Amino acid sequence: MKIALNKADGTIAIAELGVLYQTVASLGTLKWNKQQKVLAGYADLDMLTRLGQLVQLPSRVEAYRRRLLAVQQAMEAERVNPEPRAVMAAPVKATLFKHQQRAVNMCLLAFGVITPEQMGGGTP
Repeated sequence: MKIALNKADGTIAIAELGVLYQTVASLGTLKWNKQQKVLAGYADLDMLTRLGQLVQLPSRVEAYRRRLLAVQQAMEAERVNPEPRAVMAAPVKATLFKHQQRAVNMCLLAFGVITPEQMGGGTP
């Protein structure tokens, strides 16, 4: 099995599946590309985790999965943070309420403007 990850757009392509075709196709998020003869689709955390349970992921793909996991954990930690702090100044004049500051921080994380390490490690 060959796995190619495109970090720029967050897609994955899996070729030469052999007997694992039905199992990997049953994950439900990948579509068969007839021209390239690969299963391709968006590489989200859930799909990469389930794929990792079936086969050992290449180190580059596993590192990407771990980064997605760290972002998810940092967002969850920020969601329940009782005293959020501004990581970056929001482009508004008014002082933000706590829930608004949490939302700004979570958006910065989700869109990759800041890393989980800048939020304090990303552990809840």
